[in-house]
Amino acid sequence: MKAGDVIFYNLKDFKVAQSGIERATRYAILSLPYTVNRMAIGKSNSRLRNIIKGKFAEFLLEQYAKEQGLGMDFTAGETPFWERDRFDFAWNGMVWDLKNNFTRKPGLLDAEDYIKLPALIPNRFDGDQWSCRDDFPDEYNGKGYVFTFMSMNEQDSGKSFFDLVLKRGHLDFIESLIESKSDEDEQKALMVEREFWKEFDQLGPWSVTLNYVPSLIICGVATNDTYSFFADIDGYDHLGYALYTGRWYLRDGNRLNFRNGQLFTRIKNAACPMEALPSFNSVFGK
Repeated sequence: MKAGDVIFYNLKDFKVAQSGIERATRYAILSLPYTVNRMAIGKSNSRLRNIIKGKFAEFLLEQYAKEQGLGMDFTAGETPFWERDRFDFAWNGMVWDLKNNFTRKPGLLDAEDYIKLPALIPNRFDGDQWSCRDDFPDEYNGKGYVFTFMSMNEQDSGKSFFDLVLKRGHLDFIESLIESKSDEDEQKALMVEREFWKEFDQLGPWSVTLNYVPSLIICGVATNDTYSFFADIDGYDHLGYALYTGRWYLRDGNRLNFRNGQLFTRIKNAACPMEALPSFNSVFGK
């Protein structure tokens, strides 16, 4: 893909966006006990925020697809709240997952910068997302990935695009469910959804507020045709494309620093320079 292929999407309807952040937050709160293990106790607030960011990116892509009439089905992969979603959306007989990452420098980057950033698929262990790239339900004929970016600090205020206000009691309640979960609970609900919200709401008022609608930067696409372009990167044993553009990333403490602070990652990923991949419009465009 080229710089001119980068899509800068801005959802104009603030009320729709606020409903999206509320939906993402309720999903995060309800599903968190089933997405982390006991080792995560004490980190519920940051993990909630990360789930919210990911689901809101998915929501923005869904809104873009609706506006463009692309026919993406964002309900096909849904599961009960205690199970991991099978995939993010279905399109053209394939299942697709969205991989969104946050750039760290204030404001938006230039289009030329986005195509120099990495397309990342987690590959921390056998069975992680990269090793499951060829796994898809029998009723579909393939699996692909869409890569997008958002900015951690898009506006000059430096504020996050949303504020989540929870009481300590809310977090304690979530963590008590995590702590009580056994291996047998992976495939069943610890509480009926109605009872969960009744107890959660009784712990006091809570809120999520959208401060502004962030942009979604829609970039490349990976399918079976381009999986061979990916290489492991962790900065230690797996250097991958370390010399791409001269010095693509460097080890910065316990994380990788891409392009002088534009993006950071802490885990081993299968990675590919975005410009090596087909653009979103070249695959999904009408």
